[in-house]
Amino acid sequence: MPDAPEPPRQFYGFKPREFERANAPRPDAPSAPAQTPPPEDPSARIDIHELHRQAGTPGPVLSPGTKPVAENEVHAILRDNAASEKAAGLHEVAPLPPRRSRRKRDYAVVMLAANGLLAILATYAFRTSNVIMFVSSIAGIGMISAAITWVMWFIVDDY
Repeated sequence: MPDAPEPPRQFYGFKPREFERANAPRPDAPSAPAQTPPPEDPSARIDIHELHRQAGTPGPVLSPGTKPVAENEVHAILRDNAASEKAAGLHEVAPLPPRRSRRKRDYAVVMLAANGLLAILATYAFRTSNVIMFVSSIAGIGMISAAITWVMWFIVDDY
């Protein structure tokens, strides 16, 4: 089966920028750089040498030695807006009150709940002379206390 024919070559470029000027252009302003025109024959095959030549065209996108923009009416409007906002007190921010942490409360609730259940189990095991259940309950209290302390004070951030 023969290969499909190559589609015609497409050329891409930037659109020219058209806009309404608020101020007259400065006489010393540089003109826009000229764009390189596409090759004359759009149906010609793409050549790697042509792509390399197009990629190596000199000139940075933004010239490094640009001068600051001259003052215009937009700058004056923005300066007036900022002055009126400052006079109205919109730029003054009051400091926030310190936030109380809930970590201590949550730590106490979880420790009392988890260790309270195991303490009840240890008390029951002690009264019934079940040594294995009593020792396991005491070990569980130690393990859960260590785990909750590690998680609440060393892993979880203040919230």
